[in-house]
Amino acid sequence: MKVDLQVLRSDTEYVDPKYKDYSNYYSLSDHDTRTLVAYCEALSPSFLEDKCFFRNDAYCAGKDTGNHFLDISSKEVTFAAAESVMVLGRKAFVTKVMVYSSSWKRKNYDNPLSEVKRSFAPSPVYTTRRRSSSCIII
Repeated sequence: MKVDLQVLRSDTEYVDPKYKDYSNYYSLSDHDTRTLVAYCEALSPSFLEDKCFFRNDAYCAGKDTGNHFLDISSKEVTFAAAESVMVLGRKAFVTKVMVYSSSWKRKNYDNPLSEVKRSFAPSPVYTTRRRSSSCIII
């Protein structure tokens, strides 16, 4: 799961680099993993949609990655992006926009987040059944 903060800049908020190092997130402690999930949910594509994240399957169709970052000043940006966004109670300035496809969101956000959240669920408790000739004891 990659938390990509390159589209937002905030002088008032510091995000520890370990939360942006997606190749090593397996080494995070349980507490840090829960913190990462909170960041991912706060910075979800749905929350940032039409502010600095824009879903456009047609635009991303020929791209290798399924997403594309554009500088606000780019000639390719022909839509309105927000100048700033409130994230976690703080104002963050939009420095780039990201255009992404639905398949990119599923592969890089929805599926990994679901997988990590499932790991937080308690393991199911299995009971054994013993049969006797007259009843079942659970």
